Amino acid sequence: MSRRQWHIAGLALSLWGCSGPDIDAICREQEGCFGGNEMDIEACIVSLEGYQDAMDAIGCRDEFDVYYECVSAGSSCRSIETGASCASNDDCQGQSGSGFSAVCSGGVCVAKFYGYDPQADQPCEAEGNAFQRCN
Repeated sequence: MSRRQWHIAGLALSLWGCSGPDIDAICREQEGCFGGNEMDIEACIVSLEGYQDAMDAIGCRDEFDVYYECVSAGSSCRSIETGASCASNDDCQGQSGSGFSAVCSGGVCVAKFYGYDPQADQPCEAEGNAFQRCN
């Protein structure tokens, strides 16, 4: 699974009560952050549903749900400076580190990021550790 797919999987899962996350809502929010269209949203949904089914098949559904509920609780669309300097958007291509396009803003490349604050302590560390042990 690519870095983007893992990122999508990690971020696109939200509260869905006992039956799991609302994949559709989270994919819409995430793709809205990146400027995705309906096809991107559908691809996100299909990918996440497949990942969710795989985790269920290997007995990891509870750990999966708990971890992604935690991650999604603090997720939002953020702009992250990549550290690269620029004079135009062309200078920022490939600079986001996540496979997404970055734009030049104030002489610095800035990429969109959907998730929780990367500067904060790891709010879902225990849940993530439990999920990693499971799969």
